[in-house]
Order: sequence, then C-alpha cells, then structure tokens
Amino acid sequence: MIQPIKNSPFTIKFKNFPFCFLVFFYFCSLLIAAIVTPLIFNFVVVWAQWHPCELTQYLLRKGFVIFFERMRLIALLLFIPHLWKMYRQHSPKKLATDCDGKIFGQFFILGCFLIPMIFGIKMLILDFSLTISPRLYFFLGKSLLGAMALSFLEEWLFRGLIFKILLNPVKPFLATIFSSLLFAYFHFRPHYEPNPSSRFATLGDGFHCLYEVTFRSLVGISWFKFSIIFSLGCLLATVYFRTRNLLASVGLHGAIVFTLMIFREWIYFPATNFFFGSNDLFNSPLALLVILFFTISFSAYYTHFYSQKS
Repeated sequence: MIQPIKNSPFTIKFKNFPFCFLVFFYFCSLLIAAIVTPLIFNFVVVWAQWHPCELTQYLLRKGFVIFFERMRLIALLLFIPHLWKMYRQHSPKKLATDCDGKIFGQFFILGCFLIPMIFGIKMLILDFSLTISPRLYFFLGKSLLGAMALSFLEEWLFRGLIFKILLNPVKPFLATIFSSLLFAYFHFRPHYEPNPSSRFATLGDGFHCLYEVTFRSLVGISWFKFSIIFSLGCLLATVYFRTRNLLASVGLHGAIVFTLMIFREWIYFPATNFFFGSNDLFNSPLALLVILFFTISFSAYYTHFYSQKS
C-alpha cells in the first residue's frame, strides 16, 4: 500500500479551507431539495385530493418554489453537526465572549424602530389603507416565532460561521463585505414555476429549481433590491463585530423580520413612488438610506464608546 508523502506541497488538507466545506454543504442541500421537494409537494397534492382542508389549500397556494426554498433550508440543517464543529474550530478569540441575554432585548427593541421608521415616513407621504388581521394574537405569535427561528438560523450561519471564517484570513471590512454578499445572494429564489396544467411535480422540476437558484437566481433581479439586502447584512455584521455577541445581531434581525411581517400584512400602499417605494421594503431608496444611516451611526457610536472607555 502506497503511503502518502507527508508535508508534500501537493498534499491538500481540506481542513485548512473551511470555506470549501461551506460551499460543499450548500450545494448538497440544494441537491437534497431537488430530489425531495417533488416527493413532498406531490404528497400534499394527494393529501388535498383525499382530504381537502384549510391546511392543504394553504400549503398548495405557497407553490412549488416555496416548497423548494423551505426544503433547502431543512436540508442544510442536516449538516448542523459538521457546521457546529467548524464553528468551534474557527472562532477568533477576539469574538469569543459570553452570551448576554440583556443585549438580545436591547437590540430587539432597537430593531423594532427600524422598519416602523421606514414605513412611518412612507405613511406620512403616501396614501395607504390599514387592515388588521382578525386573528390578532395568533398572527403576532406566529410571526414572532417564525421571525426568531429564521433570524437565529441565518445569524448563526452568516455571521456566527461564515463571517468568523472569513475574519481569520481577511480584515473585518472585507469579511463584512463578502459575508453580506453571500447573505444577499441567499435571499433570491428561483423564477421557475412548474406547468400549472399538471398538479404533480416531477424530478425535473426540482433540478430546474436547482439550476436556477445556482446560475440564474441573479438574472433579471432588481440590483437595487440586492443592494438593500446587502446593506442590511453589513448592518448585522457590524453589530456582531462591534458587540462581540451573536445575540445582538439575532435580536436586531428578529425584530426587523417581525415588524416587517406586521407592516406587510396590515399596511397597503395602492400607489408606487420611486423614492418611497410601495409595500415591498426592498425597492425604495428610502429604505437603503435608513439602513445605511443605522449602520454608520452604530459603528460611529461604538468606535466613540471604546475610545472613551480606553
């Protein structure tokens, strides 16, 4: 048996390239979603035919692409043990601090001002209609639970893992830029929808979604919308790096998603304005300016705070 030559320049240790593992896990999750999503979607279709109910109709209204989006997130959870091992191995000491529950509440409250500020300015300028959900407490509870679960998963992945890994070889500014670009890319879904004449999905539909989310997800998108999500990623990365606490960015992210879900559900703008946008948060220069203002102000405040403390 031929033994590998130790310390050979041609010997590649993949543990030294953790970012390659992240890319590998990501495409594995897409492959799993492409195979499993048609099976799950067809199960729901058969279930709706045998026992039509409000739940099955709600799920079918989501569409195949939403099923694919949810499944690729669930598939990514299968790699949690490996991702956790990478998280422990690539944790810079300058970010290793004890979790403080108080900072979560502080940044959750701070995040509750960001979206109302944007929509509040729009409500002062544009005409709007207000419709409060009849099942108020159920909607608020569902929105809060979904927002916190989503924000915890995304913050742990993009800031707690990807940002940390990038922080080892590059400067914090570049780590913020690169991780935020990946954060923005991850938020775009395929444009593909299966043939509506056929209620059942095929394996080809799943692989077509895989192709689009890999190669065509950024084709035909609004680059202005991409820049807003990118700036939001920069804000969250700045909060994490300045506070040295992942719960701070989780609280801020959770509050943003929670309040955004409320305003999207309750407030409707019939007209669209170039500067103020419409019901979509990510289509107006106003939203971009407010997010950039929060990012610059927060970074300047913590820089002044640490300089005063030292």
